[in-house]
Amino acid sequence: MKPPLFGKFEVILSSSVIISAIFISFFLPLPSPKSPITQITPISPISPTSSPTSDWKEYTDPQNIYSFKYPPTFSLTKSGDSVTINSPIYSCTTSASGSNTPIQASEVKLTFILHTGANVSELENNFDSQTTIGGKNAYLFYQGAESPFTRTTYLVELTKTTALEINSYSPQLIHNCPQPLNPFSPIPDQILSTFKFTN
Repeated sequence: MKPPLFGKFEVILSSSVIISAIFISFFLPLPSPKSPITQITPISPISPTSSPTSDWKEYTDPQNIYSFKYPPTFSLTKSGDSVTINSPIYSCTTSASGSNTPIQASEVKLTFILHTGANVSELENNFDSQTTIGGKNAYLFYQGAESPFTRTTYLVELTKTTALEINSYSPQLIHNCPQPLNPFSPIPDQILSTFKFTN
């Protein structure tokens, strides 16, 4: 009697499945692992740096010769052809005279004085060096020995008989103020950077 064909068919089918599995494992590429998703943070636009003088007050002299900006907390006083600006003023003492003497002092003080009818060339002989203020030539003089304040003076020649004198005072031998006064404040230079002649 012939053996049943069903057993042979099972052997052939099983062999085919095994061969197919071996072929798939060796010849078909394995799926590549998924790369991790990188979270991209949006970059905020860089805002331009605002100028430290953008919210300052502006002063123009009555003769419309010059103008400048100054901090809103500063005081401004006028007397004839002279203009003075001060940072807050405090009651302090000074050792400039050898003992602690009461004095009213501020961290920043600038004066602007218009000289007319003077021979500017004679004033120039008293100055130490030259610079520019408001695009014009200026003569510079420094004073500060044994004084409560150092003084830097700029003389700007407008005409042969007209000049603008600018004095910048900084505390030197000042003590016992309600708060420390910075003798190296950047504000005077910032004020002068806004200075311009209007005609």
